[in-house]
Amino acid sequence: MEHRNTRDRTSEARSGNRARGDARRAAILDTAVEMIARHGSRGVSLGDIAQAAGVSKTGLLHHFPTKDALLNAALDLRDAVDRHVNPPAGVVGLDVFTEVEEIFTGWLERPATLGLFTGLLAENLTAGDPLHDRLVTRAETVHANLVTALGAGVERGDIRPDADIDAIAYTIVAFVNGLETYWQLDPRIPLLDMVASWKRAMVASVASPEALAASA
Repeated sequence: MEHRNTRDRTSEARSGNRARGDARRAAILDTAVEMIARHGSRGVSLGDIAQAAGVSKTGLLHHFPTKDALLNAALDLRDAVDRHVNPPAGVVGLDVFTEVEEIFTGWLERPATLGLFTGLLAENLTAGDPLHDRLVTRAETVHANLVTALGAGVERGDIRPDADIDAIAYTIVAFVNGLETYWQLDPRIPLLDMVASWKRAMVASVASPEALAASA
């Protein structure tokens, strides 16, 4: 019985250590996201992030051995909640434009992650930059997801069969990335009003006559 109790206490101690380690890692990552969004990844060092997170640099390196590892983890955090990268099931056709509205609404609730992406994108436009290949692959994934969703809308009949869904997908990405950057420059702009106006214009230009009649 005593041996079992000792083993149980050891297991509980290990679980507690893991929980504390996970919490410390999350706190470091949250701090990194806020600082990178505000200053850019090139404007902060690992030491700066460690100090702001209230840990030693050695403690930070235990969870993130390199700055690239930390940047990738920060982008993982953004992508985990980004509906562009992980679109909800069943979003097809004209629903895509409603989904864009949901994306911006979510970003307003998480402005730090919004600034994080625009900063990392601007810093990794050149081949050889730490996140360049990942961001290119990410862009290709987003475009492919949109083409699939829009193509399903053509089959369902709510998007015109002659619509250039490849070009529409690029237009959506350009609008989202552009407005995201613009909002970072001037957060006073009526973001959701602009998205709603864009949505109406896009639906009017790509919807099938039947879909337009049904929504009238």
